[in-house]
Amino acid sequence: MRIEVIPNRGPATMSYEIGDGLDWATNVGIATAFTSLSACREIEGQIRDMLHRKPSSKVRVVVGLYQRFTAPSALNKLFALQTEKPNQVEIRIARNRRFHWKLYLFSKGQSMRLYVGSANLTDDGLHASGELSVKISAKRSEVISKVLTREFNSLWGKESFPLTRQFLRNYQKVERPPKRFTPSAQDNKIASLLQKEDRTPRMPSRTARPRIAFVSDDVSKTTAKQVRDNTDWTSKGWDYICYPRKAWFERIRDAGVIVEIIRASYHTFQVQFRRIEDTIQLKTDDGTYFIAHSQIGNGQRRKYSLVKQELKQIGLTWDRIKKDPVLTQEQLKVLCELCHLKKNQVLKTW
Repeated sequence: MRIEVIPNRGPATMSYEIGDGLDWATNVGIATAFTSLSACREIEGQIRDMLHRKPSSKVRVVVGLYQRFTAPSALNKLFALQTEKPNQVEIRIARNRRFHWKLYLFSKGQSMRLYVGSANLTDDGLHASGELSVKISAKRSEVISKVLTREFNSLWGKESFPLTRQFLRNYQKVERPPKRFTPSAQDNKIASLLQKEDRTPRMPSRTARPRIAFVSDDVSKTTAKQVRDNTDWTSKGWDYICYPRKAWFERIRDAGVIVEIIRASYHTFQVQFRRIEDTIQLKTDDGTYFIAHSQIGNGQRRKYSLVKQELKQIGLTWDRIKKDPVLTQEQLKVLCELCHLKKNQVLKTW
């Protein structure tokens, strides 16, 4: 592990470090209390160049609304990039109205560059001499890398929500900056805005229909290593599916939920409800398109009441799936129909 100080003067600026990190890394995570349009414009071209040269790379950014400093125009710029590169760029908003992080994570293979300090993703944060950051170069296996990666992943999964067009519209209506200083803990307008998003279901609506997917974890050791090197899915306990065809990948990805069916023997199958968690594109011998997924627990059954009713009609209640998850050929046929696939189409994917 090596530690350096970035005083944001001379050649040692966060502007240079971020640009160099984007040129080097395959995965990037940024958490900033606020961001500005000028800073987003500065790194936009560097991100585009990174994604063009390394199509399997990914950039994740979490932005805060602390003191309403983040400009709607900056979020618009990030949202446009996310819309253009949906499988490579993801933007989220921190739920905590006092969110004040300045964390930058760059990773490539087993190596990481980590930055913690005072520099937000703003013009001053990238260039002004009043900022100070610490750069840590370490292996992914070292404690500091694991701790900071775990904190970022927790922020990403539990303490933030996706930046959407509707949220942008709502945020643009909030006066910025406020006429009178208001402590962030008492900023009711921002609190109300974040609470609206907090009530938004993470999962698709009940009218969404899950799709059926046959899943196999039979990938080569080389492919498995590539997935480990380019994602944090293993540390999160997520399984993944590999598809050689983009059409199948997009169909499953867009469903949001899959009914995973695993062949238990030649004549029997096991079934689980799985939530889509993440995606990535990697050129491997087993395929190019990967989808990470996790099992849906009991507490989320109500999200799929319509599906439950349909499954019950063919003798598959949730309890039976848990206790004796075996499908007969006839049940498999009906389940394929419920999920908009023909049985012969599904069997061809084996």
